[in-house]
Parts: sequence; C-alpha cells; structure tokens
Amino acid sequence: MPGMGERLRMLWRQGLRPGSGAAYGFAAICVVIAAAVRLGLGRLDANLIPFATFYPAILLATLHGGAAAGVFSVVLSTVLGWWLFVPPAFQFVPITARDVINVSIFVCVGGIIVWTAESLRRTRAQLIKMLEASSELTAIVSYSGDAIVGFGLDGTVRSWNASAEQLFGYRADEIVGRPLSALVPPERQDEPKQMFPRSSSGDILKFETQRLHKSGKRIDVTVSTGPIRSIDGRIVGVSAIFHDITDRKQREQHLNFVLRELSHRAKNLLTIVQAIARQTARQATNPQDFERRFGERLQALAQSQDVLVEREWRGATLQELVTTQLSPFAEVKNRVVTEGPDVMLAPRAAEKIGIALHELATNSIKHGAWSVPAGSVNVSWVVEVKDGAAERLRLEWREHGGPTVSPPSREGFGTIVVTRLVPTSLEATASLDFHPQGLAWTLTMPMTDVTAPGS
Repeated sequence: MPGMGERLRMLWRQGLRPGSGAAYGFAAICVVIAAAVRLGLGRLDANLIPFATFYPAILLATLHGGAAAGVFSVVLSTVLGWWLFVPPAFQFVPITARDVINVSIFVCVGGIIVWTAESLRRTRAQLIKMLEASSELTAIVSYSGDAIVGFGLDGTVRSWNASAEQLFGYRADEIVGRPLSALVPPERQDEPKQMFPRSSSGDILKFETQRLHKSGKRIDVTVSTGPIRSIDGRIVGVSAIFHDITDRKQREQHLNFVLRELSHRAKNLLTIVQAIARQTARQATNPQDFERRFGERLQALAQSQDVLVEREWRGATLQELVTTQLSPFAEVKNRVVTEGPDVMLAPRAAEKIGIALHELATNSIKHGAWSVPAGSVNVSWVVEVKDGAAERLRLEWREHGGPTVSPPSREGFGTIVVTRLVPTSLEATASLDFHPQGLAWTLTMPMTDVTAPGS
C-alpha cells in the first residue's frame, strides 16, 4: 500500500477528479491561503493590488481540479478580495469606477488563466497517458519471451530486445545498423526482398522460415511482421516478432520418421506373420493344433514388440529380450541362468531372436531340460573382439540335466526358425546340436544390428 508521500506525488501528477467535492475543496483552500498571504503582505505595503495573490490560487485550482474548480476559484477570489481588500473593507458598496475596472480586469485575467491552465492540464494528462503507454509497451518489448526487432524502411536493424539477443546471439550494439540480410541464410536472401516491401507498405504478414544465429546455426522461426507508424500515421519502419519453433520442427521430423518407420515395420511384421502362418500350417495336425501353435508364436512376437515399444523402437537389450520371452514359463524361471555383457539389439534383431528364444523355450518345456524337475538352461552371450574392435556377437542356448537327447525324426517349425529363418534374416550363422546331455544352439551374428560398449 503506498504511503502518504507516494499518494501526494500521485495526486500532484494526476490531479483531482474534475467536478468532485475534493476539487472544489482544494480550490477553496487555495483561495483562503491566497487571502491570508494578501493580508500579511498588506501590512507591509498598503498600496498592494487587492487581487495580486489570488492569481496563483486560480492557476493551482485549475491545474489540479479542472476548469469548474478554476471558475469557482475566480468567483470566490473576486468575492473574498472585493470584501476584504477593495475599500471600504468588509462591504461591497460604495465602489469607485477605478475599483470596478480592477475587479473586471481581475475577472478577465482569471478567466484567461482558467482557460490556459485547463488546456495545459489536458495536455499534461495526455502526455502522462502517452508516457505510461510507452513505458508499458517498452516493458512488454523488453521482457517478451519472443525476439522483437524493429527495422527502418531501408531494411536495417533499429531496435533489438533481450530475447532477440538470446535467440540470435548478437548484442544490440553488434547488430543495430546492420541490414536484415545478416540474419538470413544465403539460399533465402530473396525472401526479404519479397516480404519487406509488403510489410513496409502496411501489410501484416505471418510465415515460417529459417534465420541464422551469430554462430551460423540455423534457427526455425515463425515471423510476424507489421508496419510501425508515427503519430501522424506515416509508416516509418517495420516491426518483426520472431518465435523459436526449432523444438516443434524437431518433434515434427521425429513424428514423420516414426510414421515412416511404423509403416516399414508394419510391412515387415505382416511378412513375419505370413511366414509363421505358412510354416505352422504345414506342421499342424488339425485346426485346433494350428490355432494353439499359431497363437503362441504370435504372443512371442508381441512380447518382442512390447520391449521395442517401451524403448520407442530404438531397440532392446539382450537381457530384456531373454527375460521377456521366458517370462510366460513361470514354472521354470528359477531354472534358467543368463550371463553376458550389456548389448543393445536393433529392432529387427530383437524381433527375430525373440521368436527363436520362444521356440527353444517351448521345445525345452515339451521335450528338453525343462520337461523334468532337475533340468536347467543356460543362456549366455559374448562379444567377440578382433584387432581391438567388436566383430561378432555369439549367443548360446545350452540345456543341462534333462532327458537324453537325440536328433528328431523330422524337421519341425522350431528347427526351421532357429537354423534358417533367423540366421538368414540377420546375415548370421547358427548351429543346433543334439548332444545326449542336452540341446545346444549357437547364433553368431555380425555387429550390424548390435550396439555394445566399445563397439
């Protein structure tokens, strides 16, 4: 809350509301003070003009209370001065011709003072409003989050706010006076030649483009331009507001990439589903068997997709993939050991290896190590290094403690997946060995689809 001193300063700057009781009261106080001063001065000089001290009172009353208060102060000053200081004192008559002229002159001069002071008061009020509006506009421009730049009609920079300095990297003293072309990329130099004349002729434009940072980096921006007009309405320059949309453009580019990638992966996924359907149909003994096997294999594919989605299709770690694919086999989760370095698989590698792990786990539950209580599985992987650089990833599935293993009499879908489909799609090699002590599968693939520390 403002203090007394601040309120008095505001009253001095803004004045009283014209026609209010406060305005008339202020006028009366001014007149009374003027009369008291006249009484004091009259003791020093008996020939002092009767109305000499009332002129400042009329001026103050009009400046701070308006024309009505000024007229009131003229009337009150005339009556009070006539009563007190025009002989004979304390009465209005008789009055000499000379005193009538003095009173008339005072009233006329007082009226002139009221008219002049009222004109000054209104002019001052307009100036105060203009200054406040200018200060407000200056604050908006200075503290705006967008870069606001003023250009002269010759295309040179005339004003430069703090956000423009942050966006473009130039200090005001570095850029003011330089042409607009300093901010425009070389291949877009014709753009200002097309847009600037339209803005300088009065058009309001908004468009997206690129501008240059001081470092040479390109910045995606929206530009809103419009004319700057003088008080008399003449166009004296162009104002431009630059809003940084680099983040939005990057998000749009990422979204377009994701959509293209989604289309590509959807086609690949349909191809995989068709291959699974064909192979499952060849191996199924009846429609119910096909439905069960096909559903299980689609579920394995879906689990690989879930891992990829969680990582925004950037890939999946091999540890995540193994854990996810073996999670449906809850009854044997304590009988699997995984070991290997932290490696990231590309999306297509994750899809294919996920399907292979599901086929191996399903086979182990039915016929292998997990079909007996004592059986276990070891899943391990290593990155093979040559000449100090990662060259291949070797993934191994080894079963122990299960029933005696022998080669199958016919080649099933699972065998086709782990020995042909997966290795072929990943440009890898695979071996499936039916050792009596347990099945072993090894996949050796290039680092094309693998990211590992130091690779």
